[in-house]
Amino acid sequence: MSATNRQIRLSARPVGEVQPDDWEHCAGPVEGPGPDRFAGRTRVISLDPAMRGWLDDRPSYLPPVAIGEVMRAGSVIEVTASNHPDFQPGDHVVGMFGVQEHVVSDGKGAMKIDTALAPPSTYLGALGMPGMTAYFGLLDVGALKDGPPDRGHR
Repeated sequence: MSATNRQIRLSARPVGEVQPDDWEHCAGPVEGPGPDRFAGRTRVISLDPAMRGWLDDRPSYLPPVAIGEVMRAGSVIEVTASNHPDFQPGDHVVGMFGVQEHVVSDGKGAMKIDTALAPPSTYLGALGMPGMTAYFGLLDVGALKDGPPDRGHR
């Protein structure tokens, strides 16, 4: 019995609230890694508020998810096979691998993580995009400083 890669793909641009018909649930064969690539199985997927914005066809910091494309999402995978020098079977890796059960990657934008230091979900939350957004928003944008609050600003 061969493994199946289950995916969730965008089938239509949502108008207003996202509806079930905006998605296509797909299943296909699990691919092996080609040269300089690795394959892995998804262990944790992040559901972030930014995902709603990625569905709209408008200018943003990232291009919109294309119709027919696997929904973009941060996830942690466990490497199952590798032809990539930097990733070995058993490694846990965080990246934008999308909403799918199995992944093949060239490693761009992927980072190995140590699940002995923190659970995989932590690398998608406090140590991931939401946590980094909060951290830099507070310290760089908000310019948090020691001392009493400035009562002249709200």
